[in-house]
Parts: sequence; C-alpha cells; structure tokens
Amino acid sequence: MAAIRQAVTADLDLIYNPEVPAELAAAAFGRLFPDGPPDFAFTERLLTEVGQARAEAMSQAALTDPDSPVALTLAADVAFLIGRDPDGAREFLERARSLDDAPGLQPRLARVDADQGQLVQAVVRADGYLVGHPQDHALDLARGLWLARLGELDRNSARACPCGSGRSYPECCQAAGATLLARFRDRQATYELREAALAYATHRPAFMDAIMASVDEWVEEGALGQEEVDWKGLAEGDPAAQVLRLAVERALATPIPDDDDDDEGHPILQAFVEDRATPPDLARRAQDWADHALWGIWQVEEPGDPGTLISNYLSGIQIYAEIPAEQREGLRRWGILLGYFVPVDGVWRSGSVFYEATPAEGRLLAQFQLAFLRHVGLRQEGKKGPIVSWAEAASQAIEELAWVPDPGASPLFVSGLASSVAAVMFPALVSHLRRGREALPHMSNTDGDPIEWIEARLHLTDPKAARKALLRHPDFEVRDGGVGWLGRTMSAAEHAQAQAQLRSQGMEPDPDAPPGRYSRGTLDFGTTEVSVTVNSRRRLQALLELLSDLGHPAQVVAETVTDVTEELRQRRRWMPTPAPTFPGPEARHAWLSNLADEPHPGLGGLTPRLAAQREEYQDRLEVLLQEIEYQAGPGPSDTDPTGLRQILGLL
Repeated sequence: MAAIRQAVTADLDLIYNPEVPAELAAAAFGRLFPDGPPDFAFTERLLTEVGQARAEAMSQAALTDPDSPVALTLAADVAFLIGRDPDGAREFLERARSLDDAPGLQPRLARVDADQGQLVQAVVRADGYLVGHPQDHALDLARGLWLARLGELDRNSARACPCGSGRSYPECCQAAGATLLARFRDRQATYELREAALAYATHRPAFMDAIMASVDEWVEEGALGQEEVDWKGLAEGDPAAQVLRLAVERALATPIPDDDDDDEGHPILQAFVEDRATPPDLARRAQDWADHALWGIWQVEEPGDPGTLISNYLSGIQIYAEIPAEQREGLRRWGILLGYFVPVDGVWRSGSVFYEATPAEGRLLAQFQLAFLRHVGLRQEGKKGPIVSWAEAASQAIEELAWVPDPGASPLFVSGLASSVAAVMFPALVSHLRRGREALPHMSNTDGDPIEWIEARLHLTDPKAARKALLRHPDFEVRDGGVGWLGRTMSAAEHAQAQAQLRSQGMEPDPDAPPGRYSRGTLDFGTTEVSVTVNSRRRLQALLELLSDLGHPAQVVAETVTDVTEELRQRRRWMPTPAPTFPGPEARHAWLSNLADEPHPGLGGLTPRLAAQREEYQDRLEVLLQEIEYQAGPGPSDTDPTGLRQILGLL
C-alpha cells in the first residue's frame, strides 16, 4: 500500500511540476488511470490547477496514442473546459466510446449536451448514469441545474426551444421535458420500497424485535415521547405517526448484532436485498438505501421545484434533492433540516419527515455532533489524529460564527464519517434539539424580578389627586396622555445598544442625547379607576405601597396575568423575530443601509460594510447575512435581504 501511495504521489508531482515535459506528465496521467477515464470533477480540478498552457500541452502529448480512451477523454476535457469547444469535445468522446464505452464518458457527454442547449438529452444521460452512480454529486448538481431550466421553460414556454431546432419549446421538447420533471417528482417507488421493507421486517419476529428496541432507544434518549409511539397509527398511515416512521426507517438500516458472528451484524435492509423473494427492482433500490443513505444536519441553500439544493452542515457535501410539497411548505433558505436522504433510481429523496431548526440551533447541533466525532477520533487515533484535529478546528470556527458549509473544504474522510456518526447518534441529536427548545432562559426585568405581564385596574378615592401626587415624584412623568413610571438610568453600553436598535428600525436618534431611563410601567387614569401595566408582581406591590405612602391608597379590583415563560415554552419552534415591513422601497433601503453600518459583535465589532472589505471576515459576514435572510422568511419579503448583499457589493 505504501508503495502504491508513493507511485501516485510521484506521478502527481510530474503532472503539477511545470518543469517536467508535457510528454512525461501525460504518461503519468495515463498511469494514474489504467482502467479508464477519471471522474470529470477530478480532471476539472486538475486542469484548473495546472493552467491552460500545460493542460493543452498534456492533451497534445496524450493524443500521440490515438487509441487510448483515457487520452481521448483528457483531450475532450481540455477542449470542453479550456478551449470552450463542445463540438471538439463531443468528437473526442465519441471516439473514446467506440473503443471502450466506459461509464465516465456519459457524464461528460451529458455536460456537452447541456452546453449545446440539448437539456432533455443531457438529463436523460444523467438519469441513466446516476441510477448506478448516485455518489457522483457533481453530476447530480449539474442535472439539478438542467431540471430547473426545464422547469422554468415549462412555466414560461413561449420561447424558442434551446436545443437549436428553430421551433418553439411547446412544439419541440416540452413533452419530453415534462416527462423528465414528472419522473424526478414521482415518489411512488420510494413509498413502495419503504412499505415493502417494513412489511418484510414486521413478518419476522427477530427483525420486529430489533425495530422495537431501536424505537425504545429513541424514547430513552428523549427523541420520542411514549405517547408518540403509535404502531396502529403507523400501520394506518396517520400523519401524526411520521416521527415514529422516521425512527423505524433508521432501524431498517441499522446493523443488528449477530451473536453467532464476530462482526457488527447486518441491517434488515441487507437481509431484504438478499432474500430471493424480493423483486429485483426493490432489491436494487434497497441496496442503494443501505449503501448510500446520508444522515445528518443539512442546510437549505436554495428551496425550489422540482428540487432543493442542500448542504451537509459539517462535510459540505451538496445534493439536489427531491423534497415533497408537504415537507417544503414554509421551508426557508438557510434553515436547518435534521434527517436523511436516500437515492432512489438515481434521485436523492428525503425521508418521511424532517426536524426543522433555525441556523442558530443548527450550530448547536453541529457542535454536539462534533463532540461525538472527536470522541470517536480519540478512541481510534489518539489526541493528534486527523479526526480529532478537524473536529476541534470545526467546533472553534462554529463558536466564532465563522463556519459556512463548503464543498471540498473538509477532508475526504469526513463525508462518510459524518453521515455514519449522525445515523448512530440521531436520536441523541433529536433529543438535544428538543431539550434546547424546552430549556428557557431566566426571564427577569431590569429590577431582577421574574417577569409576569400584569394588567390591573385599581380603585382610587380621588384618581385626579393621585395623578398629581405621582407626577411630583421624580420617577413619574407624563407620557402619551398617561403617566410613565421610570426605572434606573441606562448604562453607556445599554444606551448605545438602544440607539442602534432605533437606527435598525429606520429611525435617527439624537447622537448627543444622554442615556435615558428604563420604564417600569404605565398608568392610565380614569374618573374612578386607574389602569396599570407592569411586568412583575413586585412592581405592582411597590406601586400600591407608594400610592399609600402618598396618601392615596388603592385597591386592586381586577387583573390579567400573562405567564411570559409559559408562552415562550409553547413556541417551541423558536422562529426568529419577523423582520420589519416598510411603506416603500426608500424606507426598506434606509433600513438595509443602517444594517450595513451597524457594528456587530459577530464581526469583532466591525460593521458589515467594513467586514465585506476584509477577506478574513468573509465567513463571519456570510453567517450574519444568512441569519438575516433566514429571518426574512420564505417567499417575497419587504426586507429584501438580497438588497443588503448588493449594498455591500457582494453581488
């Protein structure tokens, strides 16, 4: 193995060293891939790194062997990527196919098709290839772009067909394009696979025992309440049992320990695949599920139809996934999905249900998973192993608000490890999310009192005289027709924060104004009663004592109490505060401009405008912008978060 690594390293050095003649570099490329052309993504990265001149020289040198499929494929990639010559690339690829129809040629031909406007043919080729190679994420993403273009053409079909036929899209490719879009959206095979696998397990006591034990694990972790374990509802397709269904789907893919074997056992899905009674198509799909399912924490990058672009939060792997309409409802860009995706006939499809989370919750979940990954690394490699080093660096970046999922940035070992670890600890991740939503901060006012929102009516013998007496006290003032009860004076930092809040709402406070005082409550005087609003029981009692000391004793005749903590507990989704709305584009632009010039602690005290000019703050700024865009919510928004990127010069 060491000798092979040394040989590979030596050949790569020959390719990348500009002093090495192109003939030797081309020969080294051929030695690296003796069995057929490499992945397109590999060649694309290599050609970008070596530069145009060396890439073209290597191509010419390789073509001294015109009967080599690897040489012809290299020439095709250079023609397509460097020379921008799709016709030349197609010619090289067809010659290579006549010699050896290697699997890696179809993805390249699909890209050439798409480049020449033949979107239907491109998707057909990609569909056929991805059925057997769902792990080709680069082609999956490319197909997603082509499908999105077909979807746009389907919605706005009064234009020429891009294939170059000269006919309109409805007259030419629309019917074929609609068929491909329908295939992508069709989840029937997915449902049939899940039901068949579940039926297979439920008719075998040993497998059903394993599923029930796995569900018990969810209950013990706190990921499922005992009341949610509704087997009858699951059998009847009750939507309320979807979370239980997710637990069962994980159990189907989890290895079952075998007492008679030393290995870790095999999942139920593998037994389903190997059973002779399983139809071939179901067996193939079940094998893809067992081999390729991706569990984890996912970030929504582009919600859409027919597919949604998502990234694994830790590994950066991107997939273009089919998510059904009922799961897409309310889906926000940059939101977090806790769940899994599985390839079915080459299309990545979501599981039965997701746990949705905010970006802030996603960071907490990621740190929790990283702690588990670090523990795995410590056991396997020790303190200085690559897993431990990567997990610690990633956790620190998340802590500093500087972590953005980045394809290709994480080490190769992370992609598979992150998914397998997420599958193992998934109940714990769900429980962690739930506990975080149940754990509420200590709610107190500026006097340190527990918050209760109290609206009370007080009976007074002479409300008019009581009002005059209060206004002679230094803690009371006339405010909006009523009487305001003032608390302590703000500190300099609190004053600056209050002014920043006003500016974020489109207002311009006086920069020379002294720090104001907090409000303790308000009083509205009537003929015989006064209406009081305060946010703690102690404040109401203090007001009654003060009125009595001033010679105007009051009696509470009615009150309404709102338990703020309990109200927050009921809002377990932790949806962010909605962004403000504005009467017109000018006010919206003013608000966005204020945001651009507000210092932010996540940027080390810099404003977004200043951070945009400093490369070392790019990731931190992106995290902040994603938070703002997430808060804007799905669909059109008066806050137009994209406008902030324009103001900062990022578009």
